[in-house]
Amino acid sequence: MGYGADEIYTRSAQRALRLWLDFSERVNPLQDREPLFQRTGVLWLAHADDPYAVKCAETLARTGVPFERLTTAELARRIPDSN
Repeated sequence: MGYGADEIYTRSAQRALRLWLDFSERVNPLQDREPLFQRTGVLWLAHADDPYAVKCAETLARTGVPFERLTTAELARRIPDSN
């Protein structure tokens, strides 16, 4: 859902996610098989002052999209093979 300062695309992605989740539930209402939609997440790597990443974080916060900002040390602790 990260599109920098272009909030319209973030909001469009939020709507698309709701539609995919709803569709997935309708296709498999009993949840007796693998869901159609698989939530995975995204890892973006950028410099702390990268203008696009800064604007993206502002837009995500403003639209209520959960995200985490990690330092290099935090990333290394969470994903040891990232060094």
